Amino acid sequence: MSRLISALIIIVGYSFLIYEIWSIWHEPALVSHSVILSIAVLMAFEFILVHSGVFMSFFTERKAWLFFAVFYGLFAFAFNAAMPNNILLYVYAMVVFTRMSVLLFDPSEEQVWQARKSSMVAVVLYMLSIMAVVIDDNLIPDFGLTQRYLAESGYLASLNVKGIFPEIPKTAFAASLIYYCGLIIWELYSTHRWFKKKEDPQPPLRFY
Repeated sequence: MSRLISALIIIVGYSFLIYEIWSIWHEPALVSHSVILSIAVLMAFEFILVHSGVFMSFFTERKAWLFFAVFYGLFAFAFNAAMPNNILLYVYAMVVFTRMSVLLFDPSEEQVWQARKSSMVAVVLYMLSIMAVVIDDNLIPDFGLTQRYLAESGYLASLNVKGIFPEIPKTAFAASLIYYCGLIIWELYSTHRWFKKKEDPQPPLRFY
């Protein structure tokens, strides 16, 4: 049950983020500058989430998970303090709740191992998504986030942070879509394998 709940939260949550990112990328004028900035910084904040996921996956005690949730939550508050809204906190809460949902039940060794694999996959996907967009941002389509729009709308002038993601937000949007789509694909695959394994258990080995 915990495996299904976790999978549903991840798939629905990231699907919503993908829809929002794709919509804003094409029609940035429909939202405020703060929303564009928050999504741009979100990909940098994902480094904290990936980092925390690796640590938390190697502990099965609730107290340890609560400690890491609070510890990395301080980083979330620090990131969020520089933002004009609370989007980063909402994402952090969703991710932590997903991880903690496994502990609502007594996790088996197989569930713990699955959590570790998912954390490692997230690290690989994050690195690949970052490399894919920083090699040459000219290959990424502008859609609505053209440099002309960013300048004329006052977005660039309103920035209080520096870096490739906030200054060229299309890179963060592209990396986010690659990363979140990859997480959903992995979750669908691993969940399918999980339930298929439960339905078709391997026969015991016989030595004769």
